Amino acid sequence: MRPEQVPSGPLLIDTDVVSLLALEEDRADEFDRLVHGHELFVCFVTVAEIETLLRLGVLGADKVAAVRAALAGYHRLEVVMDDVIERWASIRAATRTTMGRKDRERRQNDTWLVACAASVADPPPLVTADLSDMRTLADAAGLRLVHPDE
Repeated sequence: MRPEQVPSGPLLIDTDVVSLLALEEDRADEFDRLVHGHELFVCFVTVAEIETLLRLGVLGADKVAAVRAALAGYHRLEVVMDDVIERWASIRAATRTTMGRKDRERRQNDTWLVACAASVADPPPLVTADLSDMRTLADAAGLRLVHPDE
């Protein structure tokens, strides 16, 4: 996907993209071009995953500061939890036969993220660095993915 192919409007950013942009890792430049000029959101799952990473003490002080600063720059996607729960259950049921048990367990946070996006009236596209994990979930929820290889 090229920047001009990214749908206009807000984007929901996956945890992996928050991290790679904050720490300028991997394909950060490509992702930065894709999200530039968009209103960027994170959901509660991403905030919780980032907070967990920071509490594990695996990053140096400079990287912790960079991640905290980056996270503070995103809007929080406001959701109605009952709607998120409904979408999560539907997505889990829909992907039950398309993923193995280990995949279903490993992808619980990804399912919550997709359910958050799918629960709002005008679901934002999801920017992720992990196409292999997200494709099945996004397809089940009718979400568009944003990635340099899409």
